[in-house]
Amino acid sequence: MNKSLQECFFSEMADPQGIRCLFDRLPDVSFFMKDTDGRFIAASRCVLENLGLKSEAEIVGRTDDDFYTKELANRFREDDRKVVQTGGPVINRVEVCIKGQKLLDWFITSKLPVTGKNGTVIGVMGLTMSVERAAQRSPAYRELGGVVEYIREHFCERITVSQLADIAAMSVRQFHRRFHDIYGSSPYEFLQRVRVQAASATLMQTDRSVSQIAMDFGFYDQSNFTKTFSPTDGRNPGPVPSKIIEYVMLYETVQL
Repeated sequence: MNKSLQECFFSEMADPQGIRCLFDRLPDVSFFMKDTDGRFIAASRCVLENLGLKSEAEIVGRTDDDFYTKELANRFREDDRKVVQTGGPVINRVEVCIKGQKLLDWFITSKLPVTGKNGTVIGVMGLTMSVERAAQRSPAYRELGGVVEYIREHFCERITVSQLADIAAMSVRQFHRRFHDIYGSSPYEFLQRVRVQAASATLMQTDRSVSQIAMDFGFYDQSNFTKTFSPTDGRNPGPVPSKIIEYVMLYETVQL
């Protein structure tokens, strides 16, 4: 009975998409929808503002490749592909985005499949919120807000788990467990991902030398650092993610 009532109500709506207007009234919350080819179908005002767009028409039909670095766009696309293929959601994943030189923004993203009338998955819809905003609303994220901010400001430096645990006023064991519960990864994995993404984004966006970038992002040996990259356009090296991670894991056994 309730399902019939629901179906009847939605069928009488003049504009079923009108519900999307609610997302434009939620501060710091981004809503987006894509088809199975990764093309944007809809986006809230917050998404448009973050991308420097004036209207939704400017994003419809475009993909993440049009707005983000190759490494970041590939990661978003891989998440979308998993949702489409499995029909399962991605809930509260922490994403790291680079904004300018060494400036990091943290986002919490949830993605759900969009199903068609025949029951097949026809796309992906998602919500994204800044970690800072989430910390204001959620005691869980606020609990480790100081740790995340410290990593944001000092990820290029030597950081130990003990340092981070002290900031959180926890034992190392308790901190490991709590960090994983909230952010879905260990502090080691989180910091590793930040450094890799920051170095990759800088290599793709600037003309700075590999030597300078290696020093800026905490890699102690340029020779080993350059082995994790391969030439792409003949100007800047492009990242090879598996090799980057392999190298950083070796590096982090010393640093973190």
